Amino acid sequence: MVSGIAFLIGLAFGLVARSHGALALEPVYQCPVGFTYDCGTCLKVTVSNASWNVARDNCIDLGANLVTIRNADQNRCITKYTSTGFFRMGLYSPATATPPNWQWRWINPMSVAQPGDFQNFAPGQPDLHGSIVGAAHERCGEILLNGDWNNAPCDSSPYSFHSPGAHFTGSGGFICEADRQLVPPVIECPPAPTPITVTCSRGNLTVPKVDLEEDELLTGRAEFIGDQSGKCRHIGFLLHHWVVAEAKTLQRWERSIRDSNNAHVTCRANGIIELSNREPDSAEILGLTVETAFTPKCRDFFYKFVGQLLAV
Repeated sequence: MVSGIAFLIGLAFGLVARSHGALALEPVYQCPVGFTYDCGTCLKVTVSNASWNVARDNCIDLGANLVTIRNADQNRCITKYTSTGFFRMGLYSPATATPPNWQWRWINPMSVAQPGDFQNFAPGQPDLHGSIVGAAHERCGEILLNGDWNNAPCDSSPYSFHSPGAHFTGSGGFICEADRQLVPPVIECPPAPTPITVTCSRGNLTVPKVDLEEDELLTGRAEFIGDQSGKCRHIGFLLHHWVVAEAKTLQRWERSIRDSNNAHVTCRANGIIELSNREPDSAEILGLTVETAFTPKCRDFFYKFVGQLLAV
């Protein structure tokens, strides 16, 4: 009985989780809609000719940033998405930097220590690409199909800046990265325990199989439901007589609303037992319902009553 009470208290305070997942009390995280968890983060790959600036704004509109690449393993993983060419990532050189001192930074400052330790520029990169218009503004990072990095103008599309070749097949894009979001725990309360019910119809009893020595009673409600037949009324009388006598021994009882046909007994957490009918000789009792709090005194009273109920 004690462990049963502990279980119910655990449910009340969210300390118990069912193994099959009906109670999800462990923190659960998931990627935003449209993002896929891969390479250690939430990614959304877009094939587009957008410039780095436009790609950045697109990611921000999604509550994300251009992707940060933190290490070689993640870099290798991301190349599965860059097989068609140049994809913009969240690497940039601030306008205050003077090449060749690029001072590369990640657009998401919380992702890695600044400046980022890991870099994977292709041989000869970063550069200023000679005489190409806007070359002085090659302050934004791209990842190539083989995982190498390149620097390019922030306001030019790959179509206008790159010629199709070994590293660019004519299609590129950008990769957004978002944080996983905490999913509020879904606490699915278990169904209310079934009350212990004994019915009596025309003198015929239906009694549930309950072993008070072995079974823990997770319910706090037991009831006798009878009819006008002599045997059923007599059983109702005996049960009611027992309840009144037991309540008197506890010396803490009071009267509640009376129902002429059914007696209601409530044992509250403060130990007070409420009786709708305190007359033990009443011959009008057809039904008797007992509801108890899960306190030691009330549970002891409940177990005793269930014993009487099952023995009718």
